[in-house]
Amino acid sequence: MSEQSPPSRDGLSDAKQRLFALLMQERQAPKVLARQTIVTGEVAITPPQAHEFAIPNADRHIFNLPLLLNVHLPLDDALLREIVRALVAHHDALRLCSAQDEHGWRQWIAPPPEEPPVTFVDLSALDEAEQRAALEAQVAALQLSFDLAKGPLFKAALFDLGPARPARLLLLAHHIACDQYSAGILAEDFVTAYRQLRSGEPHPEGIRLPPKTTAYLDWAQRLADYAHGEAARKQLGYWLNRGWSKVRPVHADFPDGINSGATAALVVQAIDTGELEHLSYQRLKAHAAQLPHVVVYALARTLARWTGGEAAMISMCQHGRMHPFPDLDVSRTVGWLSYQYPLVIDLANAASPVEQLRRTVNEVESVPQQGLSYGVLRYMGAPEVVAALQALPEPDLFVNIRINSAIEIPGFTPASENVGQSSSRTIIWPRYWYLNVNINDRRIEFQCSYNTALHRPTTVEQFIRDTIDQIYALDTALAAVEESA
Repeated sequence: MSEQSPPSRDGLSDAKQRLFALLMQERQAPKVLARQTIVTGEVAITPPQAHEFAIPNADRHIFNLPLLLNVHLPLDDALLREIVRALVAHHDALRLCSAQDEHGWRQWIAPPPEEPPVTFVDLSALDEAEQRAALEAQVAALQLSFDLAKGPLFKAALFDLGPARPARLLLLAHHIACDQYSAGILAEDFVTAYRQLRSGEPHPEGIRLPPKTTAYLDWAQRLADYAHGEAARKQLGYWLNRGWSKVRPVHADFPDGINSGATAALVVQAIDTGELEHLSYQRLKAHAAQLPHVVVYALARTLARWTGGEAAMISMCQHGRMHPFPDLDVSRTVGWLSYQYPLVIDLANAASPVEQLRRTVNEVESVPQQGLSYGVLRYMGAPEVVAALQALPEPDLFVNIRINSAIEIPGFTPASENVGQSSSRTIIWPRYWYLNVNINDRRIEFQCSYNTALHRPTTVEQFIRDTIDQIYALDTALAAVEESA
């Protein structure tokens, strides 16, 4: 006989009470806005898009997230066309169109195209060297081929290299319609669609992707409404009083240089996390910290010393999936939801590295709504609010910390061919350094984009080395704390 819950005072078992409570909670919770139909129409310009549109750039159509893969599963042109047709119809933001007129930028979501944006290229008659050259030329041309005013902002290409070599698959999205998190959603849905089509038992309604979460159009409109509401306005004081006078700009090696995409370069350095004995998850937990906090701490210490300021200012990137709207769910919404906000960290009066780490954690965790309101107010708020925030200093360092961010598609592996130009060479970047920090179980990797017209490579290399030294020094400091405890 199964064990039963004893009756409660009102005659309901504990199990039934829990079920009743869940039903009441569901009934009282706001219904999540998630239209399952094809969504089209005018879309508000969101903060990350507004930031991008404000940057001088003659070639704005070149700003892509490319993924070139070796194909180890049966895939042909017809199959790929059906998959892409489903993805573009299901994810509304992939059909975004943007144009500028005398009133500024506007954007809208178009209906699904009659033909899916798929290219098939047969290179099977060429030898291996010729195949590589032809493939790279075709991929480079596709990178330059987006038309923001027409869309769609997603394309795929399949390259047939003959029976002896795996085919290549290019999945290409423009950043205006897709961030890194969204690229992962598209990869998951690609696998789902592929498996359904290969099963030989197609559903009568075609490919069935997971239910949509809140449409990008509805997300953008909610941000626009929020920008003029009292909840966001209450946070304006926080942003206007961040100790801006304590920060100093990064010094340029060549002050008269132009921060153009044509002279961009990259520095990459990494740490083996196995060398950081006292920065494990469990040991950091004792200090209410995590590895991303450690990275921010190290960058803040290094940046303050390099600039000579009392505090450090960093433009932090957030993935954008956390928000204050209980009736919206953007967990599987494709679009550019990630955003930037300025983080000011003052470590001057914290005596020890451990105290400085704790202050860093407090600063990061005390940012209201993970910084969402900053961009909303700055780019979508009332004119006087926009003016006040635009008058603040701009960070010179952009930081995007990504944990286990590699996109994996079962049956596909990264290809070795060059994907060509993914960003504009005419853009005038607003930040000096763009730092992506990739954290996984084995290493912390620093990828810093900089401009050779402004900084020598040795300068950027030294900044990253100094940041890494701060991480090692913190590891030693935590060891000393543990020994003295």
